[in-house]
Formats: sequence, structure tokens, C-alpha cells
Amino acid sequence: MTPEYTKRGLLTVFFRQKYKFFVVFVLVCAAVAAYLVNAKPVYLASGALLIRFGSDANPDVTESRQGEMSETSNERREMIASDADLISSRDLLRTLVNKYGPEKIYPKEKDADTDPGKIQESPIELAVDKLQHGDLIVKTRETSDLIDITIFNADAALAADMARSLMDLFIDRQAQFNRKPQTAFLETQIKEASDKLAQSQDALRRYKSETGMTSIDDELQQLLKEKADARNVSLQTISDAESTLSDLQMKRRELLNTYREDSPAVQNVDASIRTAGAQMQARQNDLRLSSGGGSDASAPANDLVASHIVVINKRIAQLESDREKFNDLTRQVALDEENYKNYVT
Repeated sequence: MTPEYTKRGLLTVFFRQKYKFFVVFVLVCAAVAAYLVNAKPVYLASGALLIRFGSDANPDVTESRQGEMSETSNERREMIASDADLISSRDLLRTLVNKYGPEKIYPKEKDADTDPGKIQESPIELAVDKLQHGDLIVKTRETSDLIDITIFNADAALAADMARSLMDLFIDRQAQFNRKPQTAFLETQIKEASDKLAQSQDALRRYKSETGMTSIDDELQQLLKEKADARNVSLQTISDAESTLSDLQMKRRELLNTYREDSPAVQNVDASIRTAGAQMQARQNDLRLSSGGGSDASAPANDLVASHIVVINKRIAQLESDREKFNDLTRQVALDEENYKNYVT
């Protein structure tokens, strides 16, 4: 026979046994109060790590990818789960405990009872066990690329510092796994590229100092202008000589109308014509010599215009040669600088 419970019956039982209920209630309250008085507070410190995939990837920190189960997202989830396992691994936690010391993280562990017949773990391993089995919580989010890390400890400041240190240890360990071989190689390459860039820059600087050049194009422009002016002077001299010769020839024709060819007046004009013709021929030879059209045995070596143009031509040739080497050195500096930037990037 199943008894039936009614409100009236329950109240009747309660009032009959009210002293017993009261004693139980007082005992429970006393036990709770005693626990709250004697229990030490435990503080919680939490943080989150954002996982990135590749230099051009955009990590997802929102909760808006529900239902997305593509192959790429599954691979990301597996990688994030692997990172979470790394954070809670004994090796990483052992490094964390060694940093602070087990007696600082769990001060009461050093006073724990020891059983002579039982194999005792070291304080570090005991601290790692306690972290792994309750005081450290590592969770991944299904719809974002965040890993939540939570640490419990009686010391609030220590809990926060341990959470930060654990994140730093994870980042350092990831760097060792993913980039250490390449980093050592790249550091060597960067050093070599830096030394090569410094050498090419020093060679260009030395060449500028030795040649004394500031701007090749400006100097070439100035030399070409001087050469054009000198040629204009030479052409003007030839024109004047031709005009003088023409006047003398006209004067001779006028004298022949009055004098014979063997007369002294005509012979003097003939001598002047020969002198003017020789001078014009010399100016023409000078112009051909200065223009690079060949030399003539009758050309005077002390002609100032021709000598100046020859000097200008030599300087232009020297500058063209210097500019070729200067451009080669400049291009080498640009190539070495680009190579250095690529390795640094």
C-alpha cells in the first residue's frame, strides 16, 4: 500500500518533529559557517589567445560562423585544438612551475603527509598535476579562433601573473616550433646582406670622393654649352677670314683695271690674299681637329679655341666613362638594399 502525502499531513509531521528539524538546520548552518570562516579564498584569472593562420589570414573573433563546416575551417579547428593541448601540456606547465616555484604556487604542498610505503612525486610534479586536474582550464570556442585560459589560485596577483606567463610561454614555444630553423638561416642571410650593402655603399661613397663629382648631368650640360660657344667662336673666326679674303680678292680685281699683274700694288695685294687664305685654312683645320674630324699637319698647336675644345672633349669622354661606373655602383647599392629589405621582411 503506497502512502499518500498531503499538505496537511506534512505540516502535522513537521510540527510534531519541529525540534529535530530545528537542530538539523542549526547544525547545517554551523557547518557552512565554519567552512566559510576556515576556507581560504580562491581567485580566478582568465585571458584569451587569438590564433592567426598565415601572414594574410584574418582571424575570426566573432561568434558568427555557426554551421560553417568547410574543410578549411575543420583544419583550423584541429590546429586550435592542438594549440590548446600544447598550453595544458605537462612540459609547458612544468616550465611555468619552475619559473615561480611549487612552494609559491601551492604553499601547503610542502606540509602534505607522506606515506613511507608509497612512491612520492616531486613537489614540481605535484603542482603540475594539480594545475592539470582543476586549477587550469583551457577551452576552445567552436565558432571563433580564440582560446580561453583560466587559472585558479589563492593569490590573486600570482594567478594573473601565471596566466600571462603561460601565454608568453606558449607564444615562445610556437615560435620555436614554427620559425626557429628559418630564423637562424634568415639571421645569417640578413647579416650577409647587411654587410654587402655596407660594402657597396662605401664603394659608391669612395668613388664620389675620388672623382669629386656632384652631378654628372649638370657638368656635362655645362661642358656641352662651353663646347658650343667655342665652336661658335671658331666659326665666327672662319667667317671673318673668308670675308677678309673676299675683300682682298675684290680689291685685286679693281687694281687690275689700272695696274699690270707684275706691279708692286698688285703684288702686295696678292701677298695679303695668300696670308688671308692660309689663316682661313688654318681655322678650318682647327675646327675639324676640335670636332674630331682628323688632324692636319698645317694646323697650329697653339690655337686657343681648338685647344679649349680638345680639353672639353677629353673631359666629356672622362665623364661618360665615370658615369658608366657611377651608374653601375648606384645600381649595385639599389640591388643590395632591395635584397636586404626582402630578407628583413
